[in-house]
Amino acid sequence: MIDLAQARDLLARAVETQGRDFIYSTGGGCFYVPLTEENINTMPTPIAARLAFYVESKRKTGCLIGVALDLAGETRHHFRTSIIHSVYNEYPNMMSYEAKEYFSVAQSNQDYGSTWGTAYDRAEASIQADQNED
Repeated sequence: MIDLAQARDLLARAVETQGRDFIYSTGGGCFYVPLTEENINTMPTPIAARLAFYVESKRKTGCLIGVALDLAGETRHHFRTSIIHSVYNEYPNMMSYEAKEYFSVAQSNQDYGSTWGTAYDRAEASIQADQNED
């Protein structure tokens, strides 16, 4: 199970794969694996049919959280198009609640156009805010 400390390490390492300035999304949508032709062809038909128009960044890499989970050796999230909350609900033993919340901050920032560096920084800031509330 991925705990918060591991999630923080995984997210930092995931950012390094493309760099802090990398922008994955320009307005929503997260795919946990790269949208290669091979991957698209193995997806359920309704999903695959919608993917031809996606930007090059989504063909280059999976989303930030997908990369982080892959770095942990986790693959159950592949071919999901849902937010991390849904993945957590489907696989509650994949990560702790705190790790899910941390990943969620990064995912939502990424999905609305932030760079991976900014998404990481905001996830880190969310931990500081939580600690200040305690």
